[in-house]
Amino acid sequence: MAVDARVSEYLLELLRCGVNDTIPSEKPEGVSWEAVYAFAKRHSVSALAFYALRTRKDELPAALAEEWEEQNAKLPVPGIAATAEAVSCVPTAAKRA
Repeated sequence: MAVDARVSEYLLELLRCGVNDTIPSEKPEGVSWEAVYAFAKRHSVSALAFYALRTRKDELPAALAEEWEEQNAKLPVPGIAATAEAVSCVPTAAKRA
């Protein structure tokens, strides 16, 4: 399955933003949310991508946002936000040691 380079580039941006807890830019013209979601699911990174979109959820079509959220609720990770918070604590804990 060929994927538009713009979709993969935007997904990579979402992943960077999810890891670095930053706000992603707007979705590029010609890229559909459905394509981003499908590509994220295909590579098992939908939870991190969805976490990055927490500030842009209102831009997602309602049905897709609901499906994406339901899909993430089924994942074995207790919550990407909790994971991100735990990761952000590591440098602080290391400084105290």
